[in-house]
Amino acid sequence: MRLLLIGFGNVARTLAEMLSVEKNNFPRLNRLQAIPVGIATAAHGNVYNKNGLDWAELLQYFGAHSGFQGHSSFTKNTTLQLIEYADYDVLVELSALSVSEQGEPAVRHVRTALQRGKQVVTANKGPAAFAFRALRELAGAKGVRFLFESAVMDGAPVFNLARTALRGATITGIRGILNSTVNYILQEIEQGESLDTALEKAKQRGITETDPSYDLHGWDAAVKLCVLGNALLDKELHPGNIRREILDETVAAQARQALLRGMRLKQIAEIIPDGALITGKVFFSAVRPVDRFYSVSGSGSILQIGTDVMAPIIIQQSDPNLYDTAYGVLNDLLELRENRISRHLFYSEKLK
Repeated sequence: MRLLLIGFGNVARTLAEMLSVEKNNFPRLNRLQAIPVGIATAAHGNVYNKNGLDWAELLQYFGAHSGFQGHSSFTKNTTLQLIEYADYDVLVELSALSVSEQGEPAVRHVRTALQRGKQVVTANKGPAAFAFRALRELAGAKGVRFLFESAVMDGAPVFNLARTALRGATITGIRGILNSTVNYILQEIEQGESLDTALEKAKQRGITETDPSYDLHGWDAAVKLCVLGNALLDKELHPGNIRREILDETVAAQARQALLRGMRLKQIAEIIPDGALITGKVFFSAVRPVDRFYSVSGSGSILQIGTDVMAPIIIQQSDPNLYDTAYGVLNDLLELRENRISRHLFYSEKLK
């Protein structure tokens, strides 16, 4: 499986480490056989070699030179040119989210690869939040997959669960704590920190969005909510239509007051279908100890999925790190691998 990566930030480098210098720690990933043929970055240069590149060498070079300029496989081809003309099997889109640009350029990257009949895996929330239905239909028309398990709750199997275990159920509602950064900040405020100090500590831990206002203004949670609504409820939600409450000094004061009453303030993202209509909102609410959301601490997250058949399903994650996000991407790649093997066996049997 030949990969073209867009972005070589923390998640991409963790993925590369898991497949190379740390591969002995993850024996079940050895069956993946994922080979990079190119990496395109926004500011650190691009590399491409149709015969394949070496993960460990790329990591070493990037770390030593803070980029790929001067690398033997350095190319002046732009990111879009590589997506349009390079020889690869799967586009792995790991660029940063842009709300102001309506998910671009990631949406364009995904669309271009799908138009070529290439498989696509992404951890970027933008494509599924801003253009899910069009991209899904394009992938179907081209006979390829558009997968994004790491877009919400890092590598927790949210979309895999829906595709497999919930095939006979209709999802009726979604409620969760989706922004782990805000959850961490609220906890720090409960422990006596100011909002500014709590935010600074979150930055130092590396858990904020590149633009921290995406966390504080509810954009990250709103975008994730749209991904869930579009993919699980087959809606066409847009982040701009999600009602958002901002984490400011007033909310910080509410968090302190809630604690005095034996409660905890949480940022909650919720979708409630109402017939043909659907509403989404990101808001702050004080929850009691009997509420499952009460126990979500630090940079954890939780998702509650309601269905017409089963009692609400809870997926909870405790303090995920870069390995969780990278694993979500790798699990999507494994799904593509298994799907390819299954198709090969199916058609081989038909030919007998």
